[in-house]
Amino acid sequence: MAFRIMRWFGVGALLIGYALLAHHTNQSVHNGNLGALVAITPIIFVLFMSTKQSVWLVATLALVLSIALWLGWSTLTQHFWLVYWLQDTGIQFVLFIMFGHTLFAGRQPLCTRFAQMLHSEPLSPKHLVYTRQNTIA
Repeated sequence: MAFRIMRWFGVGALLIGYALLAHHTNQSVHNGNLGALVAITPIIFVLFMSTKQSVWLVATLALVLSIALWLGWSTLTQHFWLVYWLQDTGIQFVLFIMFGHTLFAGRQPLCTRFAQMLHSEPLSPKHLVYTRQNTIA
């Protein structure tokens, strides 16, 4: 039990540390190398975590990423803020697709699903309209 709590504290500390470091690198144009490294770390982490079943895939991905970073490092250090922008835009797009997908006919809007999780009784027709409008918004 204590190990689990310490692990979650460690994960929290890493996330907070990453956010602080990302903020620090964005405050100065002299942090190009560190800024580029901090900006691409989540992308590399997600890529490697999603391919952990295949050693060959991880090795190939590592080789391709290494070559791409070696070729484009100078550009990346000058424009690393663009990586943050692309990450934010990507997340917003995924959320747009996720919420919008639930608005098709025959599907339950996502905000309606959230409201039903919070309330034990069925939602009134007014609440159903309200939660659908929230999903649209």
